[in-house]
Amino acid sequence: MERMNLDRVVRLLIGKAWLIFVCSAVCAALGFTAARLIPAQYTASMTMYVAAGADALEGHKAGDLSLSQRLMDSCMVVMRSRSVMEEVAQDSHLGYTADEVRSMTRFVPVQDTEFFTVSVTGQDPQDVRAIADAFGAVLPEEVMRIYADGTVKVLEDAATPAQPSFPDQKSFALLGFVAGFVLSVLGVLLAGRFQRFLREPQELEQQFELELVAVVENPPASKTDSHGMEQSGRERR
Repeated sequence: MERMNLDRVVRLLIGKAWLIFVCSAVCAALGFTAARLIPAQYTASMTMYVAAGADALEGHKAGDLSLSQRLMDSCMVVMRSRSVMEEVAQDSHLGYTADEVRSMTRFVPVQDTEFFTVSVTGQDPQDVRAIADAFGAVLPEEVMRIYADGTVKVLEDAATPAQPSFPDQKSFALLGFVAGFVLSVLGVLLAGRFQRFLREPQELEQQFELELVAVVENPPASKTDSHGMEQSGRERR
């Protein structure tokens, strides 16, 4: 099978531009619709600070990040413990279990700092704000109970999210448009590659690299009279 040249590819795409646009628009609409059907998820985040006390700093330079990192790792273990999750679930008064609170929560350390974020994601913006606030009240006490010489403070309280964090309707629509565009272009090119008929004289020259000498047009359609005799386009006298 002959390989299509660039000129034929361009003519194929231009000739089917309307089809490519329609497919892209339909896929964009489907992506937007899918985003509206997916239950919205809201995220409330708060920032906390963890540091070692004076006794723990003995033998270390002030601001030693290696010490802070070890303390951060220890705090992460405490924060993800079941006792913390149960206390947060109880203090939030929302009816969530400890396992549900755990599945909704992410702890993310800020790289090379003594800060970390607590992010709570769920379908109710008020609930995720309340659970984040409960973490802000529970974590300092629990960490200091386990690690007496540590300090944990809330740097930035959580706010009630006004917009969902997922799904992003614009991103879904854009993704659908791009997918529809790519698939329709591939479909047009594949259809053109396996096309078995040449529609234009120029295609004959390009396909076989021969010079076109003449073009023979199709003869006029013949007609059949009442006696079953064929008549040409010119009337017999």
